[in-house]
Amino acid sequence: CWLDVYSDNELVINQFFQSGDTYTLKIEKPFKVVVGNADNVEGLYNGNTIDFITNANRLRVNTIIFNDE
Repeated sequence: CWLDVYSDNELVINQFFQSGDTYTLKIEKPFKVVVGNADNVEGLYNGNTIDFITNANRLRVNTIIFNDE
């Protein structure tokens, strides 16, 4: 899979991952996560599971926006 994280519309990370890889990032809202091959990604934010699959497009790419609310 691949992962892009944006904070204030600036790219913070762009990285490819293999099976079994993990990544930890401390980040404050608002931010945006874009994930490719979303059905193979597990994510958490503040202990809550992030659903990358439900709104993924036919290419299995999903964008999750965490607003400052």
